[in-house]
Amino acid sequence: VNNHPSTEQCLKIIGNKTKELWQRSVDHEDFLSIRLGVGTMKTKLIINIPKEQFMIEEEDKLFTEMKKIVDESLTIKEVPISYTFTEQSINAIVGTKTLVKEFMDCIFLQMMTFHSYTDLKIVVFTKEPSKWEYLKITPHCWDNQKSIRYFATSVEEFSIISTDLEKIFDARIADSDEVKLEDDGSESGSKKDFDDFRPYYLFFIDDMASVRNVSLINKILRYKRNMG
Repeated sequence: VNNHPSTEQCLKIIGNKTKELWQRSVDHEDFLSIRLGVGTMKTKLIINIPKEQFMIEEEDKLFTEMKKIVDESLTIKEVPISYTFTEQSINAIVGTKTLVKEFMDCIFLQMMTFHSYTDLKIVVFTKEPSKWEYLKITPHCWDNQKSIRYFATSVEEFSIISTDLEKIFDARIADSDEVKLEDDGSESGSKKDFDDFRPYYLFFIDDMASVRNVSLINKILRYKRNMG
């Protein structure tokens, strides 16, 4: 619960600037681990009970009651259900526009609560800019020099933004695939992943069909590894 607080708690963290604010870095295990809601989940407990055997009626009732208690202890109710957005390089959120808007507002609030703008950049392409106007003023939607805002409402704007981002993507691919050949013929080094680079660029696109042919998006869709 402490690692995935509610939206109300996130607002308090931001308002009071508590120690939880911007505490997650790219190399942390809980980077982009976001609370999706509340539900029931299985525990990691392993409880061994004797196998049910032929018993007299009174003993059988005790065994049934014990099994019921064990079964109930293996699940926890009303706990935060989370998802880590780095597990897949591409994620889709489907639903009615109203529900998606409310859902994404909660997602963005958590992202901006726990991740600083030096670790996380949010790149927006939207056909409904009025819905996401608040993102334009956040530091997460700007490059570090505050010269480029990652907020586009047309394919032309998105293409301009993606030009520099494509160079970063290409450089990361080139850097991640460097494997040295040793004198004995063996290979050293390992392929890098998203947590080897900073910042992490998260694209939010509400009309994928419009930008599918943009060069950077094509590369991201084709490349299997998550390069951040």
